[in-house]
Amino acid sequence: MVEGNRGETPMTFTVTASRPVPQPIVLCAATLGVTAMPGSDFDTLVRCTVMPAGATTATFTVSVNGDRKREPDEKLALLVGSLPGQWSGDPIAYGTIVNDD
Repeated sequence: MVEGNRGETPMTFTVTASRPVPQPIVLCAATLGVTAMPGSDFDTLVRCTVMPAGATTATFTVSVNGDRKREPDEKLALLVGSLPGQWSGDPIAYGTIVNDD
């Protein structure tokens, strides 16, 4: 996503199940800076949400902070987990903050 010159822009990550979940699942996520800096390039996220029974998706939104600095594109990661036995999906997703200056 493009970072913008000021303010915050939402970067949404969608967790997707291959079929509707039979019971509610608690999913927790946390951000990790890869080349992007938490607190500067994006706001740190540590949050849990419930994917209700019958659902196939849940979302987590990270706020990306715009600036006017010339810099390379930057990456962050979202780590997702749940209680043992509830979720067996890929635990990591990457987002790229595209510099637009």
